[in-house]
Amino acid sequence: MEILLENINKRNVIRLANSFNKIKHNLSIVAMDILFSLFANVRKEDEEFYNYEITINELNRRLSRKINKDSLKNALEELVKENVYHLSNPEIKFSFLEICEYRISESILIIKLNDMLKEYLLHLNKEYMRLNFDTFLKLKSCYSKILYCMLSQYKGMKSFEKSVEELRNILNIPNTFKYSNIKQRALVPTLKILRSMDEFNNLEFKEYKKVKSVNKIKFIIIENRQIKVQLNANKYKKKEKPKKSIYESLNDWAKENNNEVKNDYENVNTYDSNQKVEPKDIHSFLAEWAKS
Repeated sequence: MEILLENINKRNVIRLANSFNKIKHNLSIVAMDILFSLFANVRKEDEEFYNYEITINELNRRLSRKINKDSLKNALEELVKENVYHLSNPEIKFSFLEICEYRISESILIIKLNDMLKEYLLHLNKEYMRLNFDTFLKLKSCYSKILYCMLSQYKGMKSFEKSVEELRNILNIPNTFKYSNIKQRALVPTLKILRSMDEFNNLEFKEYKKVKSVNKIKFIIIENRQIKVQLNANKYKKKEKPKKSIYESLNDWAKENNNEVKNDYENVNTYDSNQKVEPKDIHSFLAEWAKS
């Protein structure tokens, strides 16, 4: 079988099945960045995974930082270990990489994704999320990267809820950690970073308590385009005309009945002058005329 070699490209969009968020792993930041750089290389039309060839310098440029040899070695070891599993089927464990060859003398890596990942990356017609690889790289903790994936799954919704136990599983946080630890070490720092970016700059969360403990979190997502639509709607919303005063209404009404009003007004004032009575102003006259 011929081995197809592809170079790592600079694709920025990652298409990933929503079910990937239920994969359990203990990857470091470097390992996650390498893995997701490979995910970004997978194209929509791909039928198989390719063997990717990349120099260490190219990898450093792709990850926007220099990775030392020890960190790279440890990250690659993490990616080839068979300790990854899906929460729905924990008995079946696999590794993220099927091939990982590090040619030290040439400073070249040849790597290939495990075929077990095909269901999460190939032939995605529905129930998948879109991630921005540049945004992923800017997140500096494993918690924030995992939360970014979770939030991207629900980005089309206005809000969604997760129990504290679900968050523990997703973030791989031990049961010994209280919710206050999860909040301070994962939620608050991550949301602060994401709010500074275009994708989630209007993200909020709300806590729900059972007795005295927080047991559920509601995430509220308002996308920029939703806000833009609302602002435009408000901008072009038909303004209500201010209500007219009684005098303005009477004057408008008088204009519609101009000749009749004019004749009556002149007759009244002529009669009043004969009786030596002060002539009525037009507003008083109109008010009485309207009642008749």
